[in-house]
Amino acid sequence: MKKIHLIMQGKGGVGKTLVSSVLTQFHIAQDLKVLTIDTDPVNKSFSRFRKFNVFSLPLIENSEIRKDNFDIMIGKILDSDAEQIIIDNGASSFVPLNKYILDTDCLSLFQESDCEVYLHTVIVGGQGMDDSFLGLRGLLENYMNQSVKPRLAVWLNPFFGKIENEGKTFKEFQMYETHRDNINYIIEMPDLDRQLFGTLIENMLKSGQTFDEAYEDSSLLIPQKHRIKITKQRFFEAIQTAGL
Repeated sequence: MKKIHLIMQGKGGVGKTLVSSVLTQFHIAQDLKVLTIDTDPVNKSFSRFRKFNVFSLPLIENSEIRKDNFDIMIGKILDSDAEQIIIDNGASSFVPLNKYILDTDCLSLFQESDCEVYLHTVIVGGQGMDDSFLGLRGLLENYMNQSVKPRLAVWLNPFFGKIENEGKTFKEFQMYETHRDNINYIIEMPDLDRQLFGTLIENMLKSGQTFDEAYEDSSLLIPQKHRIKITKQRFFEAIQTAGL
């Protein structure tokens, strides 16, 4: 069965492209064929990863929704012989993509085409936590009452601060308690020291380097390469632990 992974969050700057790149690398490491699509009309940061041969297809151009590109994207997904399809969607096209999927009953089309859909969203701590929860709430409200339900994966990103409120962690939040049956996976992203790991990860994303490419980068010192190796291991372990 072909698996379609949509990385979606209405809050920008939470780590969607990091999740997209890590998920892609995880599947490639399993010798699976992966199709990657970047729909972000603004940053196109996923397209920087040359190794992934990312297909860039902005869903919004000049502030106008490109409905023809939505159809092109679905056609490319269904025509592909890839086993895993990773789609990095920008914050600005979060609402239009959700509307398109619901209005056209894409989930039924995917099911008829022997495809399984996974929705991935990222929750952050710090000042952006409330906004990132709004993105999760939107996905739950839009999809969990559909006749064909996608599988929902929540990535917890502690890079900007702890994901907690009044001493309660994510699994103790009311939203999780209410919707726990609809949240299929929780991926606890590694809690990395911002000074030791932050700059390395940011540079990888800016330059479009995979973990392996960064590890082979001659400009990095041995301790930095070791931290790249640790980061890869921790992310892969987090995905495996979640059962994704």
